[in-house]
Amino acid sequence: MPLAFSPFVPITHRPALPDDATALAQVYAAYDVIEFGQPEMELSDIESMLAVEDSDRFVVEDGELVGFVDLAANGEVETLVDPSYAGAKDMQGELLTWAVKRARERGIARLEHWSGTLPTSAAPVLTAAGFEPARTMWRMHRDLGGELPVAVCQFFTSSLMAMK
Repeated sequence: MPLAFSPFVPITHRPALPDDATALAQVYAAYDVIEFGQPEMELSDIESMLAVEDSDRFVVEDGELVGFVDLAANGEVETLVDPSYAGAKDMQGELLTWAVKRARERGIARLEHWSGTLPTSAAPVLTAAGFEPARTMWRMHRDLGGELPVAVCQFFTSSLMAMK
């Protein structure tokens, strides 16, 4: 589907390819710092996303990769633009407009897009595009070195005993 980019986007777009994963990882790292305060997506996450076959996705280039949109069949949409790119927020708005139009064409009834909670996040752009807050989540991680704390072990042991 061709895009009608505004004067802010005098560039090209093309389908996203598995070979774009490394360049996308660099854009995600810069974008995630603005969104979440630290890089969030890892190269393996991006490679997995690019391997999904039921998504519409493309990259935007201006000499190098500067933007990306991914619309999954389940309504999850991902838009990002290198925050150092001039007109980044405008381009992200245009990518969202494309995603909404394409989702309607595909019969997708509802879209979901992640946003950080920092003032620099995409939340204002998403709000301007008609998105509303749905839920707030924390992504948590644990290094696997060391043992679980005693309280956690006791909780699971008593829960398992209660199930017998």
